[in-house]
Amino acid sequence: MITAINPTWEMGGFTLPDGTVWKYREPNATVIVEGDRLRVRANPLTRSHDKLQVLDNAKHMYYSTARFSP
Repeated sequence: MITAINPTWEMGGFTLPDGTVWKYREPNATVIVEGDRLRVRANPLTRSHDKLQVLDNAKHMYYSTARFSP
């Protein structure tokens, strides 16, 4: 789940120099979690960042919170 007490997915983002956090999140995206898989559909892409290219590249991002053995 994404919003559970121990979520298996965490939304990606960066802390900006002014202390705010930029989350890679399209506001109208559809997110589906089935078992250990997460699917996202974001159409159309609407968000952009005109000052930092790295914030403009990704549009919607999640990280797995699972731990993996090396």
